Amino acid sequence: MSDAPLVGPRVVGHLARALGAPCPTLVLDAALLPADEWRLRPALAAIRRQVGGQVMKFALISRSAEPGWDLDYRFVQGLPGRAERFDFGAACGHSGLAAALVAELLGWVGPLRRPGASVRLRGQGGALVVEAAGASSAGESSAGGSTVGEGEYTLHYEPEADPELLPTGLAYEPLRTDAGEVGASLVSFGNPYAFVAAADLGLRGSAELFAADARVAARLAPIRAAAAARLGHPADGALPKLALVGAAEPAGLPVRALTATGWHPGLALTGAVCLAAALTLPGTLPHRLAGAAGPSLPTPAGPFLPTPAAPPLLTPAGPVTATAVRAAGRLARVTVPHKRARVLGRVVLAGGRPAAEAA
Repeated sequence: MSDAPLVGPRVVGHLARALGAPCPTLVLDAALLPADEWRLRPALAAIRRQVGGQVMKFALISRSAEPGWDLDYRFVQGLPGRAERFDFGAACGHSGLAAALVAELLGWVGPLRRPGASVRLRGQGGALVVEAAGASSAGESSAGGSTVGEGEYTLHYEPEADPELLPTGLAYEPLRTDAGEVGASLVSFGNPYAFVAAADLGLRGSAELFAADARVAARLAPIRAAAAARLGHPADGALPKLALVGAAEPAGLPVRALTATGWHPGLALTGAVCLAAALTLPGTLPHRLAGAAGPSLPTPAGPFLPTPAAPPLLTPAGPVTATAVRAAGRLARVTVPHKRARVLGRVVLAGGRPAAEAA
């Protein structure tokens, strides 16, 4: 395939980054790119060659024509290797946050400068709601809110319908690899994840887990491949994600996850969301490791209410709070507060090298 499917003489995008994300997200106007995957792949490959290897996440956005939605959002994960390697089936909450900030900068949505202002993004598998939490420490607007394109936000993930949290129907099961069997919980909310006990890799406590190096990450590759086969995903794709979970400590529940290029610097938003969902499911590895702190999802019908308090998630970048919410006896939402992000600048992509401009 050629790079011909790029639409028009140039494509203008914006780089934005959520704090804790492994790399920036390039946010693009979906109208400037092909919609069908067979033409979109070479178009994004051409863009990827221009922006360089530091950008592995791409968010395609457009104003939504559907009532109740602000943006239609499509995430594409770049995979290591050739520029044409992408996964079109994953989701990314950090990139959704980046997309909302760029949409605000473009004037596509109302300002996200006052607490409670929000943007609803319709993406793969559900809704991501980005809600302004308060003023940015980096600067103030004349009205007293956060500056455009930067601030602190609370993110809510909501599924489109009743989520099938346990795609295999099992809360815990063995994954068979050439090195033997490893127990795992396969849970799907936000993204599908395989949760594995850190102790099964010989890692005791959060200090050992967070100090694990690339050799430990390499040992996880066949486990993730076995989880992918179990869920019907290609072994070389982005899904399912894999995270090691430690036994609960006084400060919270240790967790460390892999991303496409190695250890995640913190924890993906979808990882926090999925782990919060797993903590509501008795029998799953996270629920067992959390012990008494792990909440069971209440069954009575009722309005949106938080489940019993779950432990903070301890990550290499610091603690993360993820609160599961129920409605009518089912998991309906997971909320993650204190997410920070900012727009980094504009990128003009054409036939030659990109020209980057400050936002």
